[in-house]
Amino acid sequence: MRFLPLLALQRPLAAALCVAVLASLAVAGLLRLGFDDGMESAFAGQTQAFLDFSLNRERFTPAEGDIAVNIRADAALMGTQLEAVRGFTLDAAFAPHVDSTVSVFALRSPPVSGSPSQPLLPLDLAGADDLPALLASARDHPLGGDRLVSEDLSQTLVLVTLRPGEADLESARETITELEALTADLSNADQNLDVAITGMVPIRQIVIDGLLRDLLVLNAIGIGIGSLICIIALRSVLLSLLTGLPAALALLWVLGAMGWLGLEINTVTNAIPVLILVLALCDSLHLTYEVRRQAPLHADLADAIKEAAVRVAPACALTSFTTAIAFAALLISPSELVRSLGWSGVAATLISLLAILLAHPLVFLGASRTPVLSMHLEALLARPPVRRFTAFQGHGMWRFAMRRPRPVAAVSLVVLVAALGLFSQARPEYTFLENVSPQNEAFQALRQVDAAITPTAAIDLPVRLTGEGDLQRVASAVDAARVAVPDGKISSLLDIASWIGAPVASATLEDLETVLDRLSPTQRLRYVSSDGAWALVRLYVPDQGAQATQILLDRLQDRLEDLEVPADAVGRPTGLLTMSSTSSLTMIGHLNISFTVAVLAAGLFVAVWFRSPLYGLVALVPNILPIVCVGAWLFLSGNGLQFSSAIALTIAFGIAVDDTVHVLNRLHLVAPRDRPFDTQSVRQVFDDLAPVLVTTTVVLAFGMLGSQFSAVPTIAYFGILCIVVFALALIAVLVVLPAVMLAPNKSSVSETSA
Repeated sequence: MRFLPLLALQRPLAAALCVAVLASLAVAGLLRLGFDDGMESAFAGQTQAFLDFSLNRERFTPAEGDIAVNIRADAALMGTQLEAVRGFTLDAAFAPHVDSTVSVFALRSPPVSGSPSQPLLPLDLAGADDLPALLASARDHPLGGDRLVSEDLSQTLVLVTLRPGEADLESARETITELEALTADLSNADQNLDVAITGMVPIRQIVIDGLLRDLLVLNAIGIGIGSLICIIALRSVLLSLLTGLPAALALLWVLGAMGWLGLEINTVTNAIPVLILVLALCDSLHLTYEVRRQAPLHADLADAIKEAAVRVAPACALTSFTTAIAFAALLISPSELVRSLGWSGVAATLISLLAILLAHPLVFLGASRTPVLSMHLEALLARPPVRRFTAFQGHGMWRFAMRRPRPVAAVSLVVLVAALGLFSQARPEYTFLENVSPQNEAFQALRQVDAAITPTAAIDLPVRLTGEGDLQRVASAVDAARVAVPDGKISSLLDIASWIGAPVASATLEDLETVLDRLSPTQRLRYVSSDGAWALVRLYVPDQGAQATQILLDRLQDRLEDLEVPADAVGRPTGLLTMSSTSSLTMIGHLNISFTVAVLAAGLFVAVWFRSPLYGLVALVPNILPIVCVGAWLFLSGNGLQFSSAIALTIAFGIAVDDTVHVLNRLHLVAPRDRPFDTQSVRQVFDDLAPVLVTTTVVLAFGMLGSQFSAVPTIAYFGILCIVVFALALIAVLVVLPAVMLAPNKSSVSETSA
């Protein structure tokens, strides 16, 4: 990869024009960037769980498509309060894209002798004397009254369903905006009502908005922190600026390329820009340190820039390739979301490398030929490196390891084996709600609704309709659901049969058609498919994570297998909760495979690059150790493996190898060919590189520190895991790496410590 910086130095005007054109294209690409919350794309693929979910969503109105408005009073709802709620419900029905609303006011008495049914709640609520009794009867209504009113009668729920074909997130945003205005009016109506909009649709909007905010905030923080660290490390604002410009250009190119390639920003790729920023800054720092090291040795600064590029560019390329390998390992995942991260990461690391190798020599060459800057730059580069605060530059760690290489190597291997054993026991875990802050109002309202009124997540059981014994099969599926979740709330055709008094043993679908025909299309599809071939049994349960859901599904499946009905009469349990819980466990398992592939591929690549199997082996040991230590902590802490943690460990490994690669690259240049781990050569390499390794790790860690300001908790979690891995990786490189290199040597302790 030396040809890129050499080309830039030989043809600076042409290279500068190329950089400018690509930057212009990148700006245009920025405008094409899309955002995705990842709720469905995380699991999109050809798995049976996703295929069942997709088919079920075509047949029935999905439970997660409702916008829920939770209205709460301090005590049992009074007549005037319910009057205000009724007015809100009527207004909500006319909001953009709304198909229907479901509330306590929709509940009616059963039809008698062909006469039309009457509303359960009277028109004059303010003057009703028996209002508590009326609300209690509404709660006992067969058509889901207990999913609309809380047991203490202090809360009621209004469910807003969007029209078919208009349930996309952009349409939903318009609806939510209108509902927010209506809820504000209701809250300010002097009725002492607490109103909150919740449900999966609003929460998905919150995630999308958080991703957009993070793109701006996290990168601004990364640029600010990176610049400050560069100023401190390089002791110069000018050198910091020259070092930071190529990294900023790399970030621009990466974001622009993602826009042009159609790679969206989602709950996992949102970390890509800030990762690339700090990685590019680290490569740029390595080049700057080498330029400063070569400047006193050359009369012409251009020659120093050229020599620095020749010596460091291969290492920068190799670190980018190993990072790209880690991202590429994610491509084996069946998850569309994870694969998008893989493609984004591979493209981003290679584009960033191109930007750094072209822009860094151009920036320094341009500064050296600018009269205002050249003299100041030459004076800065002529300044010898400062050796202050050596305790913070890593020298003590590698010197300690070189004095005791075998004990350090032995202890490291013992820790590696023990941590690997614990890591292998970490259980996968997932819930979409982990992407939302627990302090968020919609999240808190969702939990409140789950606890006080009804769970908003659901497991769907499709039941085949043949015209004979249909309701009996539905009843069997309902019984299975009740056994699996005794306190669960269930919706099915049995509710309608119970309401009109139709006997389950003899009633048919035709007996229920009078009621079904009065429902809106979306409400009808909560009971029976449009072709009349399938009925829906919907079991409402809280989302308590993939493991808990899987246990529930196993109980349900066992009960379904005991049913005395044809095997194909009841379909497999499905729905978003079922699909995400089932698929996430498999996909997180695939991420462990991705990590293994990344480790093996990176070791092989390093071995081939340096034409030394020893180099490949040495590159792995100190870099697997930090990963498995963090994995062991995930097991011991009970956190388990989530998408964010499994991805973080895979990517962090690819980045952690970078420091080792720079050490091996320098050692390859200075060590005798017949003694690749010569003691004096190892000492020289660590003496030269320890300060820059510490500096780049600080840049990485503090650059990722901005993730703690993310509006998406999984991004913050991803960031803190990366920071921990980077810190442990630095310790491993400065302590474990020299020990592993020197442990096989027969050098005496006195020689090693001389």
